[in-house]
Amino acid sequence: MRHFLFTFLAFILALGQLAAQKTLPPSIQPYAVHWGYKVKQLLQEVGFEIPGPHAEFELRPQLESRSPGFRLDSTVSFYGYSPFGSPDSIPLFRNIYSYPSPDKEIIEESYLNNGIWIPLSQSTITKDNLNRITGAVALRYDEEAGLYIPDSRIRVYPHGASPELLDSICVEIWDLDLNHWRNHLAISNSFDDQDRLLESESVFGLFEFPVIFREKYLYNEAGLLEVIESYTADGEEEWLDGREEYTYEDGLATVVTALSSDGSGGFFPVRMTDNTYNERRLLEKQTMAEWDFEKEEWSLTVTDTYMYDDEERMVEHVNIIFAAPGLIDRTRYTYEYFRDEYRANETYYGWDSGWKIQDRKYYYYSSLVAYEPVDPVTADAMFLYPNPTSGIVHIKLAGSPTVYVYSLSGQLVRRVQMAPGEKVLNLTGLQAGVYQVRAKSNEDYYSGKLIIQ
Repeated sequence: MRHFLFTFLAFILALGQLAAQKTLPPSIQPYAVHWGYKVKQLLQEVGFEIPGPHAEFELRPQLESRSPGFRLDSTVSFYGYSPFGSPDSIPLFRNIYSYPSPDKEIIEESYLNNGIWIPLSQSTITKDNLNRITGAVALRYDEEAGLYIPDSRIRVYPHGASPELLDSICVEIWDLDLNHWRNHLAISNSFDDQDRLLESESVFGLFEFPVIFREKYLYNEAGLLEVIESYTADGEEEWLDGREEYTYEDGLATVVTALSSDGSGGFFPVRMTDNTYNERRLLEKQTMAEWDFEKEEWSLTVTDTYMYDDEERMVEHVNIIFAAPGLIDRTRYTYEYFRDEYRANETYYGWDSGWKIQDRKYYYYSSLVAYEPVDPVTADAMFLYPNPTSGIVHIKLAGSPTVYVYSLSGQLVRRVQMAPGEKVLNLTGLQAGVYQVRAKSNEDYYSGKLIIQ
């Protein structure tokens, strides 16, 4: 469904000392890339910028409420747009929001299968009297059992009356074998009398024994974050692993350089992020590079460019990934609004000799349709054999169908353009699990569920 950004630092770099608060500590970031879908989604909901492939979509987009009376009711994502612009899209994913009490919000995710919305997950968000998130619990739907089972949860402890700062956060995942919650990550922070983050200690429970990381935050005379030193700790002993160095212009972070310790008191470069801003001090372009040890120079890996309207709302985001020499991946997102920061829709484009719409999400508020999508077409059942399969699948579709394979988290994992008369779909290499398969052939749409063993 979406092609995700591979980025370690994003917009919040421009927020100065708050960046360290809502960015996971540098020692944790390499592990976070591979965390599960729901854990990432809950952390995004709390406000953390998560490195690596993101969840398919936010649980609840962070929307300002300058206009009272509008509350997010649902979002629906459509896919299958024709390059000629005809109304041929079909719904694929849906979020429904309910508010049983002022301090609680429930979000139900589902996907469409043969005209029926099948549950994916249910998340419950709790808040305090200052409207700050204090906890989130995610349940995933077990289709075979027909019920929700625990997946992950987060407990959040805000710092004083601050709307942003956190004293600590605890992430737990459900252990199916032991049938109880297991600690995954705990982060505790300490601040100075100006509420600047001084030290962050992370206890990571992924391995057989806890691993402890410490980050120490150093500021310049202007009070801006200058250096983050990363340590591995064992009790009171600690070993310096690396550091991040921040450079500013006019109070905005322009360059962030990540360095790794060589074990003898020196450092070598690893990664560099370069930010440029427009005249309104909004992030306009971000480039990321990794150090090439053979060439002894920086090698460009990612660029992100952003455009804004007159109300300083983001209207376009283009992401380019330089995966390998001659291999470039491009994605583009556009955003439309119907009032203030309330989005009407967001559109995702892929690059194929030009930008082509891949999917579009529509937002609905308090029974008000912000932007009415075109009438969706009906998807017929797809013949898939064998099912379950080890990866080779026989299908029955006429013409030259385009086949889309999605994980149940909504990620497009395979797109196949089949030749006329071709009947075999090769999905070897995909991990074992349940997948949603969609296809468009001529003017017809097909849908089916496939199990890969």
